[in-house]
Amino acid sequence: MATTMTFDRWRLMENLSTHWITLAMILTLILLMGLAIVTQSVRRKSLRRRVQLGLTGAILLCAGGGLVAWRYIQPYLEIRHYVTPRVRVAHPEFFGLVPESGTTVGNSAGVNNYADMAHLPMYDRHTVRKPVTYLGQDHSTAYFEMFDRIYSFSGPVKVGGVKQAVLQGDRYTLNDTRYRQLGFIDPTKISTRALVVPAAKTYDLPNATKVYALQTAGFTWTTERSSSIDDVD
Repeated sequence: MATTMTFDRWRLMENLSTHWITLAMILTLILLMGLAIVTQSVRRKSLRRRVQLGLTGAILLCAGGGLVAWRYIQPYLEIRHYVTPRVRVAHPEFFGLVPESGTTVGNSAGVNNYADMAHLPMYDRHTVRKPVTYLGQDHSTAYFEMFDRIYSFSGPVKVGGVKQAVLQGDRYTLNDTRYRQLGFIDPTKISTRALVVPAAKTYDLPNATKVYALQTAGFTWTTERSSSIDDVD
C-alpha cells in the first residue's frame, strides 16, 4: 500500500467509515428532502430562491465532504475485510464497538488464514518450528509423533533442509498495543504452514491406532488446511 497504516490512521479511517461518512449521507438525504419540500411549498419566489441556494450549498458540502472522506479511507476499505474474529473480538458499529460472541471467537481461533494475516499491518509475523518425530506418509496423509501422540497431517510436506522433522508455522503479535483498545488481540494459535522432514518415507498406519487432529495439539496450532477470505466467490 502507498499509505503507511499506523494505529492513528487506522482509527481515523475507521471513525470516518463508521460514523462521519454515514452522518454525511444521512444529512445529505435530509437536506434533499428539505429542498424538495421548499421547492413545492414556498410560494414567495425570492425567499424560495434564497433557501434553495442555501440548501444546495449545504448538500454539496455534505456530499463533497463524504466523497473526500470515502476516497481518503480507501487503504482501510481494501484490507478491513481481512479482519476476522480470530484477531478482533469486537467489531465497530455506529454507536461503538460490539463484542463478538464467545462461540464465534472460539470457532475462528483455529482457522488457518495466514494469507489474510499478511494483509493486516498491525501484526508482526514470527516463524515457529516445533520438533516432531516423523513417521512417514501414506498416500496423501503424513504422520508424526508429538506429545506421545500420533498426529495426521494433510497439509504441505517439505522435504530437505532439516536434520530433524519440524512442524513449521507462524505466530502473529500486535506491533502496537493500542490496537487492543479497538478489540484486536494476539491470535491464540499458531498458523500451520508445513511439515518439514529430512527425507521422504512411507508409513503404514497400524490397525486400531488412535490418531489425533493437529488442532488438538495442546490447543496451540491451527488446522493444516489453509483458507482465505479471497477464496470466497
